[in-house]
Amino acid sequence: MIGFRLLALPAVVAARCTGTLVSQSMSKALTASLFAALAACAGPALAVSIDWASVGNPNNPADDTTSRGSVATAYRIDKYEVTNQQYVDFLNAVDPSGANTLGLFNTSMNIPSYIAISLDSLAGAGHKYSVAAGRQNQPVTYVTLYDTFRFANWLNNGQGSSSTETGAYNLSGGTPIPSNFSSIVRSPTAHVFIPNINEWYKAAYYNPQTNSYFEYPTASNTAPNASGPTAAPNSANYDGVVPGTFVDVGSYPLTPSPYGTFDQGGNAWEFNETILTLGSGLYGGYGGGDASWMSTSAYQIPLSASTWDFAIGFRVASLIPEPSSFILAALSVIGLVAWGRRRRR
Repeated sequence: MIGFRLLALPAVVAARCTGTLVSQSMSKALTASLFAALAACAGPALAVSIDWASVGNPNNPADDTTSRGSVATAYRIDKYEVTNQQYVDFLNAVDPSGANTLGLFNTSMNIPSYIAISLDSLAGAGHKYSVAAGRQNQPVTYVTLYDTFRFANWLNNGQGSSSTETGAYNLSGGTPIPSNFSSIVRSPTAHVFIPNINEWYKAAYYNPQTNSYFEYPTASNTAPNASGPTAAPNSANYDGVVPGTFVDVGSYPLTPSPYGTFDQGGNAWEFNETILTLGSGLYGGYGGGDASWMSTSAYQIPLSASTWDFAIGFRVASLIPEPSSFILAALSVIGLVAWGRRRRR
């Protein structure tokens, strides 16, 4: 016959992410220390936090009118367009000196008629870029597709001073237009990236309840109301109703897509990754356009990946992460400790 007993040794938790060791006896303090180690593994607060919407229902059918929208796997997509503040945090992290060698800052971001992001050469390192008051939460525009790839690489690599040239996309040459511009593809190991046309389209229009597609990205087959920020359902920023074109992302809280994204119709046009390989273009319309640009049947404007415009922005997407082996192991230890304490009682 074989049995076992528990040995009450001090527990040592290796907090790999901080390079420290946490040691406590098996008591309430142990559980606290384990959770502290897990919290430490989350690392320092990140400059840019993405609010993700999960898009399930893998292997969904394509829209039979456009042949778009079928995605083989579950994934996540940013609920909102990337904002001026998020982009400034990116700029200050990857270009602390303000040298702008990759052209990530477009001087048109600060023209008198626009003024959203500015570059101050006299400011301290890491603080060269700033956002105009009131524009923080509006979508960043005047970016190229290459800028969006570099933003995705930075997120993919953990932010901070991480590389903008490798990760989700390998960009060669160290120049604003990469030398491998005609052959850039998403890395098979990418976990944060720019959504391709099918990922973008599905998140905007697909109705998982009926396996069909809405005509508009407001979970409706009826054109949304053109309006400034409102809590009224089926509303969006388009048709020139908002002075200055843009509103804060998420300004229409009762107008989500079926998967819970916002502003995939109106506010700013959005790049998608597929533009390089399929010759597709922008989707979603913008604040000055009409309702037809927001529909599934909208004509896709082919354009170069180096194109920028005052009305073109983007959002990011990602894989659905799996729990790390360290977190799972730590949680297992917590469960074992709790079981042991119950046995002793």
